[in-house]
Amino acid sequence: MFIATPYVLRNGVKIAASFEDLVQKGPAVGITITDTFEVLVNKRVWTHTTHEGKAVPDDHHCDQWTSNSFKMQAIVGKNMPLEGSPDLKAWADERWWTRYEERGCNTLQFRLYCFEN
Repeated sequence: MFIATPYVLRNGVKIAASFEDLVQKGPAVGITITDTFEVLVNKRVWTHTTHEGKAVPDDHHCDQWTSNSFKMQAIVGKNMPLEGSPDLKAWADERWWTRYEERGCNTLQFRLYCFEN
């Protein structure tokens, strides 16, 4: 029997009931806690995934995340809009958490989502 494992932030807040729930519906709340418990909101995150959670073409991930070339592009998500933002509905409906825009690989301040099961 398969038991679905929920996905939770480091502070214990559940973002999805299972991996399938995460892919199908997206996170219930923004992924705003870092590995060191720092809270970050309205930040870009490298994802390399479509709105449906599938990998995008290989020329959209900064050469396997090894290049900082301004000539290359990668897919960027938004971890969570600011509280009270009119973008909150679009973030959920349009799945901006995984695919918000494309950015040049020379943008170094973006983070990656890390999941563990």
